[in-house]
Amino acid sequence: ALFLYSGWHKFQDIAGTADYFQSLHISFAVLNAYLVASFETVGGILLILGFASRLICIPLIVILITAFATAHQPAVANIFHDLST
Repeated sequence: ALFLYSGWHKFQDIAGTADYFQSLHISFAVLNAYLVASFETVGGILLILGFASRLICIPLIVILITAFATAHQPAVANIFHDLST
């Protein structure tokens, strides 16, 4: 249900989503905003219905990993630098 809500929310303010993607230096921010919103909305519906769950999880995993890597870039860049803590 969270993917459905998140995707629908992105569609409600697609310009804001594209601006946020642009601030993260994501190429083709408007296109990516529509793609992410579409995959999250359709993926959320499919997961709720239990239809093609294994297949739709692949792009959703890619979206989540990319979101983490871009939004938390300094943490990802330093993930292996200080292994003592």
